[in-house]
Amino acid sequence: MWFTAAGGLAAITQSGALHYVADEGIMVIASCAVYERMIKSQILAIKERKVLSKNLTFAISIMAASFPVLAQQANKAKHMKKTDSPIVATQSQTAEAPFAPIYFDSNTPVSAYLNNRPGKIYRWLEGQISSVPNKPDQFSTAEEKRIYEADIAERMAGVGHIPMIFNCQKKYNSDAQSYEINFRSSSIRNTYDVKTIDAKALNVKNIILGSENMTRDSYMAQNAYGAETRVHKMTADVYSISFPFKDSPTSIIDDGGVPVREKNLPYLIDKKLYRFNIPMQSSDARAKDKHITCMVVFSIAPPYILKYTEHKFPTRDDASEDIFKYHSFYGAIEKIAVFDALDEKIIAEADR
Repeated sequence: MWFTAAGGLAAITQSGALHYVADEGIMVIASCAVYERMIKSQILAIKERKVLSKNLTFAISIMAASFPVLAQQANKAKHMKKTDSPIVATQSQTAEAPFAPIYFDSNTPVSAYLNNRPGKIYRWLEGQISSVPNKPDQFSTAEEKRIYEADIAERMAGVGHIPMIFNCQKKYNSDAQSYEINFRSSSIRNTYDVKTIDAKALNVKNIILGSENMTRDSYMAQNAYGAETRVHKMTADVYSISFPFKDSPTSIIDDGGVPVREKNLPYLIDKKLYRFNIPMQSSDARAKDKHITCMVVFSIAPPYILKYTEHKFPTRDDASEDIFKYHSFYGAIEKIAVFDALDEKIIAEADR
């Protein structure tokens, strides 16, 4: 039997001898009932045998003195909730709060939007949609589907304009003493994989915001003539904003001098270039070059998110294979801006 003693532990063996173990790092607490039975049995044995050793007397006195403290600890443990544990309490206090995006506000510093990462926001938005109950299936009526869509719309109505910071294309023209900042958008190539909208009819464009889980690999393959070649393969999860072209800042579109209304390109190869030309002296450009970055502010609209895969197969002229899984926000581009990350000042912007 083990019980607490000052400076360590004491034990009573079957022979009745007391053994003291000096170990301050260990503490064993038995229940009050066990101690009570132990004391009574030892006293009964002593009376029957008429033997009272010094060691046993010392042991009983220690147990008797410990009993009120142990009783108090046992009673406290009985009524303690799991959340009363110091370890659990510490963990709960340091646990991260659920993620939510920071919405755009002209009075908010740009740095406040740094945590608005594409993957985080997409997963958060998926969670908002999936939390709406009664998702329709093949057995649902038209009225049930209408109610579900109305519930989704109500939930999404609370989502504000979302700003996202990303790197854009920039080039300094020293002769013109100006920065050329470009935002390139492209069409959705695999329109067959997008079931919830008619991308061609809406002239939907994409601006890529970032990527995750990128992998690179290579393998040997044969062409139609039996010649072997090495194919370089790349896969990634790509995050983008998809929007009808008309729902964007069309005032800064650069189509090579040809007015947009007169341009008639096939949808799949029609790319749009949003361009800023920002006057800046060479000395300022040299100091700001590493700090110039871009921001897009978008709103969402039904169906809110899109998922599709674009697969580029290797050809004789291009021995590369790309498999990109797109996770797109669907809505409108409300603002495109260029800012100086050092002083957080917006130096150029355009609204739709």
